[in-house]
Amino acid sequence: MGHMDRMGTGGNMKRLMAALVLLTMVGCGTDTTRSLDGPTAPPDEVAVPGTPVAHEPEPPEAPEPGVTQQGLRATLRLQGIGIGAYTAVLGQIRSVEVRVDGVEQEVRLERGSVDLARTGHAWKLATFTIPDGAREVSVALRFDDFGGYESSAGAGMVDLRVPPLRFSAPAENFIEHRHAVVHLDVARSLLDRGEGRLLLPSFQVHY
Repeated sequence: MGHMDRMGTGGNMKRLMAALVLLTMVGCGTDTTRSLDGPTAPPDEVAVPGTPVAHEPEPPEAPEPGVTQQGLRATLRLQGIGIGAYTAVLGQIRSVEVRVDGVEQEVRLERGSVDLARTGHAWKLATFTIPDGAREVSVALRFDDFGGYESSAGAGMVDLRVPPLRFSAPAENFIEHRHAVVHLDVARSLLDRGEGRLLLPSFQVHY
């Protein structure tokens, strides 16, 4: 990832601001983002990570049926842990793929952007159905190419161009609690690359 070290300060900041604009816009050209819960800025301003803004309460989640005619409805969530000195770590969810016994399932994306430095918050990313009689569930989570961060040491870009975050588990793990929560260790996962950071996910999955 030497390209990040060769970028000039001006070019780096332009890409950072472009990423932050993307992460704070609602439904800007992608059909995977239904709504964004995070803070937004007035139309003529850009919400920079860590900038104090009024937090609007998240809308209440629609009740989930749990058991459907096709099987069990389950949820995938993502939570940042081990935040360290970071005050904001913004990323955009590009896709969530779920396969049950090797067969791809229909996935409903619930949101596009996340802030992994938001302490104690597990972002609801997607819901999907686990068919009756399922044995194994495999999940692949992919981020968009770039995000942004802010810490006590400064701010910059996060390079998210890494292979999808993948895990598999017996179907009964999902069935018992009807969800899986990915705990991503923020401080361990973000590697210093000069003016930016590279994401190499260190995570555990809880059910």
